[in-house]
Amino acid sequence: PIEELSGRNALAMNALVYTIMRMLRVDAERAPFTLLSHEEKVYLPLTIPINSTLTKVMLGGIVDRLEEENGGYVVIDYKTGRADNKGRFNSIEQLFSTNSISKYKEELQIFCYCLALAAQHPAATIRPALWFVRKLQKNDEPKVEIVEGRNHRTIEDFREFSQEFRERLD
Repeated sequence: PIEELSGRNALAMNALVYTIMRMLRVDAERAPFTLLSHEEKVYLPLTIPINSTLTKVMLGGIVDRLEEENGGYVVIDYKTGRADNKGRFNSIEQLFSTNSISKYKEELQIFCYCLALAAQHPAATIRPALWFVRKLQKNDEPKVEIVEGRNHRTIEDFREFSQEFRERLD
């Protein structure tokens, strides 16, 4: 029982309850949407060149949360680490740059999920969304943004980037 927790376990439980309550408040602000699933497996079989050899791989993973919104999908990946300058990028090329792979790994990951889901639902809009639970505020919206000059634009439909993203995988 929760009442029997003490020390670090009690602190961890309090932090967990606090975070869940914040997430529920944000969900209430975001409504309406339909929660389709948690821990949804999405994979796309690909044949890509690795060291000059065509190799079959499975691209994708486990989507933390999949929602239906306005007739399309929202692919949400929860992030519990630091959110400093995360959730935004300048170009698809940047996601694949060996110099910045660790900086943009979250964006690359969510785009892999979106590509796999898009193969299953090619006509659907798919909005990638990173949800940084540590910095969560009441009016936050899980999102991924592209930086265009001094402006940040929320990506509303992965299809805008899918062709270039797929080509860079080759």
